[in-house]
Amino acid sequence: MTQEHMTHEHASSHHKPSGGDASILGNQWAVAALVFGVLFIATLALLFASMSGMLGASPSSQANTPINKNATAVAQAAGISDAAFKAKIEAYLDKNFLSAQNLTGEVASVEQYDAHLKLVTVNIKQNGTVLQPVPIYVTNDGESVILSGEVLRTNETVPTQQPTTPAATTPSTPSQPPQVTKTDKPVAQAFIMAYCPYGLQFLKAYEPVIELLGNKADLQVNFVYYSMHGKKEVDANSDLYCVEHEQKAKFAPYLKCFVETGDAQACVATAGVDANALSTCVAALDAKYNITNMYNDKTTWLSGNYPRYTVEQALNDKYGVGGSPTFILNGQEVNVDRTAESIKEAICASFSGTPPTECATALKSTAEQPGNGPIGSTSTTGATASCG
Repeated sequence: MTQEHMTHEHASSHHKPSGGDASILGNQWAVAALVFGVLFIATLALLFASMSGMLGASPSSQANTPINKNATAVAQAAGISDAAFKAKIEAYLDKNFLSAQNLTGEVASVEQYDAHLKLVTVNIKQNGTVLQPVPIYVTNDGESVILSGEVLRTNETVPTQQPTTPAATTPSTPSQPPQVTKTDKPVAQAFIMAYCPYGLQFLKAYEPVIELLGNKADLQVNFVYYSMHGKKEVDANSDLYCVEHEQKAKFAPYLKCFVETGDAQACVATAGVDANALSTCVAALDAKYNITNMYNDKTTWLSGNYPRYTVEQALNDKYGVGGSPTFILNGQEVNVDRTAESIKEAICASFSGTPPTECATALKSTAEQPGNGPIGSTSTTGATASCG
């Protein structure tokens, strides 16, 4: 079963999937400390904004809507009824995260995210009043929920620990460009999985920077060495790779169309890509890296769960890439806000000489929505989450 892990953005090294039991990755204590730290020190509004970012999903349906029929069918195929699924998730969240704060959770809607995961919107309530809908990912059988970098089993209790609480009065400071090696022509590499919602979130912020600075710096889109979102992602990776490498002038409009619609084939016409040349490139890429054969042979999959995509394996190994998105600037992994302005500022700060005049252009300074959708849709959700 594919499990999509949402990790904190790259303040620490990525955790690559490994063999054996991968149902719980990382440190459960950190989950409890983060959740309860937020609950203790925040105002109610800040509490739920923080929870949304922590849980790392974007709600795609309104609270109090019926459970999606397709999601129900998949749950039943997995051996669990919709009522049992709801009860399992509600009981787990209440016991481990909410009841200590006199809060309860009620599953309001369920939408099928991919073949293995559901996007579940949970209404957080106090004394029967809905305070805020919060989205989370849950596996089809209801056995695992994904919270703040952890894939946690719903039949296990999260250990409790008194959190170390930061001072509530500590003021926030503006984001500063990271310190990186400076070069005459910076090289930026954004490693993504084509349908990772957080990779797409980063690409939405990155695409305007490509349009602005693409002639002044080497701004690349690169690919994580495994896939978590099925065959369509493997194919979309190859389409993006070929347009970028063989039809560079069409890449920015193609990328913009793809991140907004998710329809790789329709974007060929929208961006004016030469379809025959693209097909030839994809076929050659497939033959060179054995992409389709490895997808069809599950014995080659990473940890038995993730089909490999080895087109840029050497770069993944060089930089220790483990998840989507990973941002490399002049050979260093850097941590930037997922806003066009933050990415632009980081790149402009990496010029060894006087930055180009384009660097004076102000871009959007708020985070994009995760997943496919219009560039420019602001969100606080998933700002530090990733796939992998």
